[in-house]
Amino acid sequence: MTHRLIVGGSGSGKSHQAKKLTKQLAARGYPTLVLCRGGEEHDWAHAQYVTSSFDEFEKVFWANHGLAVVVDEAMNIFDGETALRAKRMLTEGRHQAHVVHLVAQRAVDQLNATARQQADTAFIFRIAEADAKSLAGQFGIPALAQAHLLPQYHYFAVGPCGYCKLGETTP
Repeated sequence: MTHRLIVGGSGSGKSHQAKKLTKQLAARGYPTLVLCRGGEEHDWAHAQYVTSSFDEFEKVFWANHGLAVVVDEAMNIFDGETALRAKRMLTEGRHQAHVVHLVAQRAVDQLNATARQQADTAFIFRIAEADAKSLAGQFGIPALAQAHLLPQYHYFAVGPCGYCKLGETTP
């Protein structure tokens, strides 16, 4: 498995999709680690480790191997004092056999280039037109430029080698 982006505007279904993936991965035996906003820990019932503390999250990340990792509101870790540490987690986390899911509203403005380039799989919900065009270029899939037109809870599932299909998640 590889790192994944899950991007979309508020209310588009991205967090629900991340929770759905976490449940599926946990059912397959992957231990899951989630970094979420404070007060939302209860929303991730299927995760083995859930925290709103980046320091605690980082300790669990480096102390384990083969985790399914979800960073909800991922833009928060690529800003300020945690930015370099977060970048290292993405670039070196593969050596720990971790799969990192970055959940964010904006792909370009909120996730740095390293974060976007480390992902070769994505769930792209309704996003800003500029982000849609950027991701279309990154993945080499022109249809993604239309992601700004997707209805709520619909997404493009994108994978390696030009794989792209439409999907829908339910709240």
